[in-house]
Order: sequence, then C-alpha cells, then structure tokens
Amino acid sequence: MKKATECVQAGWTPAKGEPRALPIYQSTTFKYENSDQMARLFDLEESGYFYSRLQNPTNDAVAAKIAALEGGVAAMLTSSGMAAVFFAAFNICEAGGHFLSACNIYGGAYNLFGVTMKKMGVDCTFFDPDKLTDDEVKALIQPNTKFIFGETFSNPGGAVFDIERYAKIAHEAGVPLIIDNTFATPVNCRPIEWGADIVVHSTTKYMDGHASCVGGVIVDSGNFDWLAHADKFPGLCLPDESYHGLTYAKDFGKFAYITKATAQLMRDLGSCQSPQDAYVLNIGLESLHVRMRQHCENAQKVAEWLQTRPEVGWIHFAGLPTDKYYPLYKKYLPKGGCGVIAFGLKGTREEAVKFMDSLKMINIVTHVADVKTCVLHPASHTHRQLSDEQLREAGIAPDLVRLSIGIEDISPLLLKDYLTKIDSRLAKANFATDMERILDQMQLYDGPKEKKSIKNVAAMMFAEHPEKFFPTTQVDIVVFPEGQEKNPENFIEVPSILGPVPMMIRRTLDYLRTNIIKERITKPTDDEHSVKVFNYPFQALEEAVVNALYHRDYKEREPVEITIEPNRISILSYSGPDRSISMESLKEANILRSRRYRNRRLGEFLKELDLTEGRATGIPTIQKKLRENGSPKATIETDESRSYFLIDIPARIDFVQDANSIRDSDIEQIRINLSKICPRYVQDMSMSELGFLAICLIRAKKEVSAQEMLEGIDKISYKQKKRKYLEKLLAMGAISMTIPNKPTSKNQKYVLSDIGHNIIHA
Repeated sequence: MKKATECVQAGWTPAKGEPRALPIYQSTTFKYENSDQMARLFDLEESGYFYSRLQNPTNDAVAAKIAALEGGVAAMLTSSGMAAVFFAAFNICEAGGHFLSACNIYGGAYNLFGVTMKKMGVDCTFFDPDKLTDDEVKALIQPNTKFIFGETFSNPGGAVFDIERYAKIAHEAGVPLIIDNTFATPVNCRPIEWGADIVVHSTTKYMDGHASCVGGVIVDSGNFDWLAHADKFPGLCLPDESYHGLTYAKDFGKFAYITKATAQLMRDLGSCQSPQDAYVLNIGLESLHVRMRQHCENAQKVAEWLQTRPEVGWIHFAGLPTDKYYPLYKKYLPKGGCGVIAFGLKGTREEAVKFMDSLKMINIVTHVADVKTCVLHPASHTHRQLSDEQLREAGIAPDLVRLSIGIEDISPLLLKDYLTKIDSRLAKANFATDMERILDQMQLYDGPKEKKSIKNVAAMMFAEHPEKFFPTTQVDIVVFPEGQEKNPENFIEVPSILGPVPMMIRRTLDYLRTNIIKERITKPTDDEHSVKVFNYPFQALEEAVVNALYHRDYKEREPVEITIEPNRISILSYSGPDRSISMESLKEANILRSRRYRNRRLGEFLKELDLTEGRATGIPTIQKKLRENGSPKATIETDESRSYFLIDIPARIDFVQDANSIRDSDIEQIRINLSKICPRYVQDMSMSELGFLAICLIRAKKEVSAQEMLEGIDKISYKQKKRKYLEKLLAMGAISMTIPNKPTSKNQKYVLSDIGHNIIHA
C-alpha cells in the first residue's frame, strides 16, 4: 500500500455495519463476562481492552496507522512528544545505564537527557554527529551503553542525521538506533528502511498539522534482536516479576519492546493520549501526504528567496544545493524534507527579535510544523533554559530564527519580491490586507468593479502554479548524449521545469549553465592574448530561452521543448511567429520585426526584471554572441501555418567530440581490474554496467563534470546514473572531488584518485 493510501486507509478497517469513520471510544473501562477473562488480560495472556490508560480501540487504530506508515510492527501513542522520547529511552535504559545522543537535538530533549534523566541515574554523552569520525563515536560507547539517539532533522537547526551511518555503528556495538522523525514524517523519510530500530514522533507537529492536540508516538521496527544482546537488556530478556515471571523478548517476539513500554511504563507513569485527541490526530494523518508536499514546496521557494536577501546573514535549509546537508538530504529525503527553515539576520539578537515583532501575517508562537506559517527565536523562547555554551553545543546561534512555513498561498511573496527588485513604492504595502489594492494599482485586475478577475499575465508572473490556469506551462529538457539520429534510444529526461515565467527562465538557465555550458581557453595564431570560448555562449541561450517563454502562445497545450545534442541545442515553442514576418526574414534569421506582439504585458514585466531588452532584439543578440564566440550562425524554422517556432543554436565546432574515442580494449581491462580490486562494490553488476564504470574512470583521467562523465552511458535517467555510477566511484574512492568542501557546487568536477589510477593501470 502506498503512503498516501496508508494515510487515509490504514489502521481502521470497518466490518459490516460499523461506522466508516474511526469512532471515538470515549470510555475508561470495558466490560467482560467473568473475572477469569479479566485476569488473563491483566496477566498479558490474552489481548483485549480493560482500561484506556493501557489500551483503547481508537488509540490502537491510530497507532496501527502510524506503524504502517513508518514500516514498523507496532506503535504506542503517548500524551506528548516528550513522553514518547522519555518512554522510548527509559524502556531500555534504566538507572545505571548510558546512551549517546546527537548534541543538536530539540532543547526539551536535550534537557531531558542531560538534566532530568541524569537525576534518575541515567547518563548521556552528547556528540556532534558531523564532526566525529566513526572511530571517535565508537570510542564514546561504554559497556553500559543502551542506544544511540538522533533526529532526522535537528530542531531548530535543520541538520540532517546520517541514519545509515549511525545505524551501522549502533548495531556493531549491539545497541539499537532511536530516531526522532517528527520533522520529516514517514511521508518523506522512513528511518527504519535505513537501519533505525525505534522511531519517535511528536504528533503535535505535522501529523496533527493544525495545532489542535498534543501527542506523541513510539514505533518499533521489530528488527532488533534483544535476545542476542540479553546482557545489555535485562528488562526485555529476564523474567518480569510484576507479570508472574513472563519474559517479553521470548513471549512476545517482535512485539516485545512495545508490549513492555505499554505494560510497564504506561501502567506506572500513565502518559496516555485521550481517545478524543487520537481521533483528532487521525483526521490530521488523513491529509498528511497532501500537506507535506505543499509545506516542502512552499519552504523551498521561501528558502531560495531568503538566500537572495541582503539582510540575511546565513541560512540552513537542506533543500538548497548550497547547504552542507544537501547530499544527505538527497539520499534520505529525495521527495522533500520539511517546511522548517533556520536563518540568521545580519545584526544582533535584539535585531532578530525586532524583525519578528514587525511581522504582520506570520505569528510568533511556541509551535512549529502546522498549516499556518509561524516564527520563533529559539534563544529567547524554546531554548531559553540553555546557557550560551549549551546553545552553541546544540548548534543554535543567538541570531537563529526558526521559520516554519505553512501551506498558505505564498504568491504575495513573489509579487512583493518583484516590486522590491524594481524599487516600487508598492513593495512597502501591507500584502496581508492590501492585496486587492496593490493588484488594482498594477492594472492586473480585469472586468467590472462588482466582479473583477485576475488578468492572465498576473497568473503567468505571480501564481505559484500557472499551469493550473494554462495547462502544460512548463519547460521540458531532453538530452541525447550521442545525438538524436545516431542513438534515439539513449536520452536523459530532465524533470519538467514549472512555476511562474521568471522562475522557469531562471531555472532553465541555471540548468544549462551548470550542466551544459563548457569553456575552453584558446590562443589565436594572430594574437598573443588567450581567449575564453564556450561550446555555447550563455547570452545566446539566455535570449533564446526568454524569447521562447515570452512569445509562446499560452493557450497551446504544448511545453517549451529544449533538445540538447552534442552539436546543437534546439528550442521549440508554440505557436509560431506572426505572419507579418516573412519567410525570407525567418530564413535569414537576423532581425524579426512584427507588427503584432504576443504577450506584450508579460514582456514589460520581464523587461523590468532585466530578462529581456525589448522589441526585436533577441535574434540579433543571439547571432552576435555566437559570432563573437566563433560559433556558426543560429537557424530558425517554422511551417507555412506558423504553428511552431524552432531555433537551432549550434555548438562551437571544436567542442563537438567523438563519443566513440574510448577504446574497447581499455574498457575490457578496467572491467577486469574492477572485479579484482573492488569486488565488494561491483559484485552484483552486469558486464555492461562494469563497462559503464570503466568509461567513467577513463573520462576522469582529466577533470570532468558529472554531466561529462555520465554522458552517453546506460539507458536510465541522469539521477539514476549519478547514484549508480558516480556515487559508487566516490564510495570506493576511485575518483575525488575538485571542491571537496562544497560537494554540490555548480563548479564541482571529478578526477581520478590514487585508487582510480591503480584500477586503470593494474
């Protein structure tokens, strides 16, 4: 069952005549026919309900849904997230025990581990998960260590925990890994699939999603073998005298951990969730998959916007390619992370507080991760119990602002950003209350006063999803590494580029700049000075992309298509040029003057953003930049009915490479060497896959980009090729990064390491 379906359907399966919606079993007690039945329940010899502190049908249905979402065998609801964290730890770590925890966790958990549990005789060692080597972490493990704890996303810093790495360290030491997955939710990350043994949540956050009820949950994977480490976990592996000597690990198998947590801790400490709150939580869970998608989408756009602001001193958001956690983010959260952004303003703690106090729509609340956007200054609020030293240890700067992005329509942000860039006085207006007035002054309303509607250009420029108004408003990019005619089966489909027109332009150009454009230093024979040339001059591509999105017919249900081949880039848009432009002018491909211009108002907006120069300047600029680069002239094509506009931009001749220049004999030898030198990494690979690895290594004899290394190999997507070949070569140490401290840099290249040289020359 898919996660989206599990969100809606899992946990409660009504029988004939039962309510379709999960009912609230608002009762403390349950009736039985005789005392023997009740006795068997109290002795854990039989399952059933007798007192809601321990079990309740409503709670159990919701717990079962969360267990299914996380991929666990069982779950237990608690009264709060803090209760879940405490129960998860104390269930296996009693007085005299010890555990390791990442230092950058939520302040409440930090205080629980470092202060409260210490009073109970439990010792915790905090460690920095980013700075210590595996051996240094292992050195912290003691004979009485019971588990390792971390958060998928640290709260509030936004660090991504390397789950797989620490699961391996924990299991080698014979202890489980406990992960707080509150911010990611099982929709975006399932830690159990990466080796985590126990998962906890504050269901108060995204799972509820509406700040309606406090709660927590513990999920057990059922994977940890308690009996294999019986000496470490006597509570699970020795008889419990309070239940007539039963042994949880033996009597309950995979359900041992949750059974003990319920029968002992919930029995004695009583931090249970009410059926009413469990019912509300279930309602939140049913929309979790939809909400998380919007949270992540909104947060990504806000983070990208904040990154451009001069007032922002720094920003931590793992979804940004420049963020240090981006590689871990792509590994564990490929579909999105969460809506929480950590950033700092230039200035003091007091200035950060002043900034928050000035916000109009966004509220300052002691909460995070719900449908409403909210903000918090942890040093002044949630973490104020920590000293400055403790704050630094937890990765919290005094100026850190935690911004939790909701699911509101953030189009006003796009509009305000535009007005700010063009230095309009309207940028200072209150967008929360004066939106209609602003749109009216910008002449973006149409129709009579009684029934005004937004003009089409407003949707193109400022709507988050203009494709809702104009279907197929997108840019599709396809790369044919060997050429479309030579090998049409070998192609890379880039994910469709969506969004308002300025954003589509920028994202398309960013892709071309990062992945396609190459430069070379040449020295002309008649000139003593070196010259920098490109396979494609950026300005020519920029003009072509802007023209395609500016002049296209948005009523046409066809995307802008960009086809990339070794010798040219073709940009196709619909519909074609106006009939006032002659076929002779099109064939000449110089200045195309039209008496009628499509999307004139859109052009005005783009001109204000310096994305276009104005009328009839695009084609001459393209030809000029190609000529200056020493490239052949661009050509234009359309049909008699003017249904399309196709511009072919040729590559500079000396950049067109022969894809077959690599010798088969070299590939065969490296393939043999890989099987001998790195058998662990390549044991499951086919002969053809080994050959592709060999080609990558040959290309890495000199510094190459990821695109250059992977060009033309295998018939899978570019993302799959990166994971299958580039990341594998990095893992085996055969190649190294030229900019190792910035793994996601757009200038990142790869070159053979010593190990790689050995593989090639062995």
